[in-house]
Amino acid sequence: MTCVRVSGCRFFLQSTNSLVESDDGSILFGGIDTTKYSGDLISIGVYPSARSGRVTSFTVAFTSLSATSSSGTDTLTPSDYATAAILDSGTTITLLPDDVAAAVFEELGATVSAQLDAVVVPCSLGNNNGTINYGFGGPGGPIIKVGMNELVLPLVLSTGRIPTYTDGRPACQLGIQAAGDLPVLFGDTFLRSAYAVYDLVNNRIALAQTKFNVTDSDIVPFASQGAAIPSVVTAPHEAVVTQIATGIPKVGDSETATGTLDAPAATFQPTMTGLTAASGFAGSASETKKSTSAKGPRPFQGDMMFVSAIGVVGMATGAWLFSFA
Repeated sequence: MTCVRVSGCRFFLQSTNSLVESDDGSILFGGIDTTKYSGDLISIGVYPSARSGRVTSFTVAFTSLSATSSSGTDTLTPSDYATAAILDSGTTITLLPDDVAAAVFEELGATVSAQLDAVVVPCSLGNNNGTINYGFGGPGGPIIKVGMNELVLPLVLSTGRIPTYTDGRPACQLGIQAAGDLPVLFGDTFLRSAYAVYDLVNNRIALAQTKFNVTDSDIVPFASQGAAIPSVVTAPHEAVVTQIATGIPKVGDSETATGTLDAPAATFQPTMTGLTAASGFAGSASETKKSTSAKGPRPFQGDMMFVSAIGVVGMATGAWLFSFA
């Protein structure tokens, strides 16, 4: 952990290693480190709860999502899209609105498995060079690109075995789920790729693309108690949202599921129209995402499945946990 002069409640939080298994990160109070991000550090507003009218979480305006692969970029949200989302480092996975999550699952060839309580993808997807791109604050706001290696998480049976697809490929968990009636949350599978500066004095958050594995440091302190985030650009056309979600995540550090997978696992169907799935996420030139998602993991009679790396923790109490693992 690296610390500098504390000037009010302003800090940045980031993972310092690009490996999902990394157990280190850093938190810096009172300043920013300009060597740890690329591009502009862009500031967006933090918005209040509809219930109390007060800022009770790190709620920002999530305004776009796209997927980039070897075949190009697909836009998965409308041009005027905006919804409230919480940047929550106490959550391992990312919870997206159901229709947006459905579009991502379709894009990546993911299978929603009720039996495993997980969204399942081939482990080989983690080697794909594609990215999921999240935009905030409207046009001109920050866009954070998350690589497949940050989104593919392990699935492990209680016997220590890894489940496989019917063609023998190992199955992994996608670090994105549909939020349902829970708040939209951007957890560690997003935040690892974002350099995030939290300004609790002015209710602002600045985001930029993380530069992993950087050993140099160039710390710029906040000028004063009420000063703006240093070296920041303000999003020019900020979308305004209000947090209306009231559900509190109650998923523990791991989830278990029993039973067989003889029938194909159910999949979400996109509700938005005009989407063209990019073939660049397919495992081979002859394989499409639809054929990938149609194959459920091989059944394991009598085994219990542990969905590792899920850690959704309720943050509504204000007890924020800063942990990247």
